Amino acid sequence: MKKFCCIVLATVAASLCYGQAEKLGLKLRKGETYTQNQTSKIAINQTINGQPNAINMSMSAKTTFKVLDIVNSEYNMEVRFSSLAMSISTPAQVLEFSSEKNNPNDIVSSIFSKMKDKPFEIKLSQQGKVMEVRNLNSLYNNIFDSFPQLSDQQKEQIKAQVTQSFGENSIKGNIEMLSAIFPEKEVVVGDKWTNKSELQTNIKAELQNKYELKESNKEYYIIAGNSDIQSSPSNDYTLINGFPIKYDLKGKVASLFKVDKNTGWTIQAQTSQTMNGKALVKASAKLPNEMTIPMTISNESLFTE
Repeated sequence: MKKFCCIVLATVAASLCYGQAEKLGLKLRKGETYTQNQTSKIAINQTINGQPNAINMSMSAKTTFKVLDIVNSEYNMEVRFSSLAMSISTPAQVLEFSSEKNNPNDIVSSIFSKMKDKPFEIKLSQQGKVMEVRNLNSLYNNIFDSFPQLSDQQKEQIKAQVTQSFGENSIKGNIEMLSAIFPEKEVVVGDKWTNKSELQTNIKAELQNKYELKESNKEYYIIAGNSDIQSSPSNDYTLINGFPIKYDLKGKVASLFKVDKNTGWTIQAQTSQTMNGKALVKASAKLPNEMTIPMTISNESLFTE
C-alpha cells in the first residue's frame, strides 16, 4: 500500500510539472549577437493572355541581431545582413544575384554587396513585436551613385524596388514572422492563442494567426502555427517594371517553430505558404486596357540559427 501511494504521488508530481504554466517570450542578453539564416523557394504560376507562365525563385539571407541595450523590457538591436542572394528562373532565362559576387556590370549583385554589413536598428518587445525601425536609410543611401551606366529614371525605378523589398514595413513583417509568435498569458502544452500580423513587399497581406504550444522540454519549445493570409483590402497599385499592378489573393500558411527556452530566440522554423487569386494590371500608356492575370503562389521557407 505504501509503495502504491508513492507511485501515485510521483505520478501526480510529474503531471503537475508537465502541466506547469509557462510565460513564453524573448529573454535576450545585452551585448549578445543572435543570428538568423533564411532560405526560401517561391513558385509563381500565372496565365497571361491565355498562356501559362511559370516563375521560380530562390532567396537566401544571413542576418545578425546584436542587443545594444535593454530599456523597459524592450530590446534595442543592431541588425546587419551578412549575405543576400537570389535567383530567378523563367521560361526565357535564369538570373542569379549574390552579395558575394564582384562584377560591376551586375547591378543587383552590386546593390546586395553594398547593403551587406550596413547597420540599422530595431526596437523589439519581449513579445517579439517590432516597435520601431531606425536608420534604415543607411542601408541603401548612396548605393545608386556607383552606376553611371544607369539613367536617372532607371536609378529611381531600382531604388523604388529596393526600398519596397527592404523598407520599414517589409523588414518589420519579415522579423515578426519569426518573433511575434508568443501568447500574452502563461500557457501549458496544448494551449492555443491567436494574433494578427502583416506582410508587405510587392504584396501587402494581412494574416490571422493561430498558434499552439505542442511541446516543452528543458531546452526548447515547439510551437505550431496555422494562418489565413489575404491581400489587404487597402492594397493599392504598385509600379512593377513600369506597370501599375495590384493583387487580390488569399491562402494558408502552415508553420512550425523550435524556440530556445533560455532566450526565446527561434532556432529553427519551417513555413509553407500557398496563395491563389489574381493580379490586376491597370490600363496605362503601355497597356491600353486593364488586364487580369490569374495566379497561384507557393513559398517554402526554412530558418535556422
